[in-house]
Amino acid sequence: MHSLTLTGAAMVAAALLTACGTGSSPTAANTASPGADGWNAISAVHESQIFALDETYVNPCNGETVHLTGTLVGHSNSVDALHLEFHATISETGTGLTTGTSYTSHSTFNEVFNSPTGPALDYSYSFRDAVHVISSPNGLSFTLKHTFHVVGLPSGEFMITKELDSAECQG
Repeated sequence: MHSLTLTGAAMVAAALLTACGTGSSPTAANTASPGADGWNAISAVHESQIFALDETYVNPCNGETVHLTGTLVGHSNSVDALHLEFHATISETGTGLTTGTSYTSHSTFNEVFNSPTGPALDYSYSFRDAVHVISSPNGLSFTLKHTFHVVGLPSGEFMITKELDSAECQG
C-alpha cells in the first residue's frame, strides 16, 4: 500500500509554500499573539475510517502476482493543519494468481506531517508501511517495507532524509 494522504500532505505543503506573500520571509517574526486566556484557539479533528482494499503485490519468493482483498481501519488526527497523522491496520486474504496458493496479510501504516506555523517553510513529512504476507502452505511468505521521510528547510528547499523500499522473501 502506498501513501493514502501523500497527495493531501503535498497539497498542504504547496499551500504553505505559496502562503507567504512578497512581504514575508522564512525569518520574518511570527506576530501571532496568545488569546486573553494565554492560549491560541486550537482546532483538533479526530476521525476513524474504514476502507475496502483490492490490491496486488509481486511475491519476491517466486515472482507470482498475489491478489489480496480486505479492510483498512484507520485513525487520523489533525491539529490546525499543522500536525496531521494517520495510522492504519490492514487485514487481507488472497490467492496467488499462478499457483493458487492462499495468502493472509497483516500490515501497519503510519503517516505524519508537522509544521511549526501555517506560513512556515520548514516542515517534516514521513510515512512507513510494513506489509507481512503469509502463505499457506509455508515457503512463499514475504515482507514489504516502504519508508519515506522529507524535511522542508527554511530556505524553501527540501531534503529527502530517508527513502527505503524493500521486498524480502521469508520462506
